[in-house]
Amino acid sequence: MTLATPLKQHSPDAAGTSPLVDLCDVDFDNTFVRELPGDSLTHNVPRTVRNACYTRVAPTPVRSPQLLAWVDAVGEMLGVKPPQSASGAAAQVLAGNRVLPGMEPYAARYGGHQFGQWAGQLGDGRAITLGEVIGPDGTRYDMQLKGAARPPTRARQTVAQCCARQCGNSCAAKRCTISACRRRAH
Repeated sequence: MTLATPLKQHSPDAAGTSPLVDLCDVDFDNTFVRELPGDSLTHNVPRTVRNACYTRVAPTPVRSPQLLAWVDAVGEMLGVKPPQSASGAAAQVLAGNRVLPGMEPYAARYGGHQFGQWAGQLGDGRAITLGEVIGPDGTRYDMQLKGAARPPTRARQTVAQCCARQCGNSCAAKRCTISACRRRAH
């Protein structure tokens, strides 16, 4: 199985962009957890999370993860080169089995309206943000896993949908989410 096109030699171009790096060598800059209040409780059970924007949550490991696909354009947006192995370190990270230095996994908490009514506290369901990456063009990206844990703010239902968010210049504060999806074996 071919994961990506063969690696090219990456060197700074005329604009001075950086060469692509291995996923395990990415520098994370986690402004969300650094600048906003976090949940002081570490007991991870369904509950109302008060006076916090996020709860720290560790991804639930999976057995023998395999990287099934790699999108070169997304890797380039993040400044990350294609992995060399379908079962190597990148698969471990993107499956949630390995948290890299600098990653600070969390589940966001928020409130909002659903179906025209105030729904109160909502949250990322089973999603976890692993950390923030600043791409070569200066855009900030949230590296997120879907279906990776059960944060305390999750809905009572199991989220079976796997989604990826696309964004462009309309992203608030140039923040975008890059999602890796996990599928549970039946």
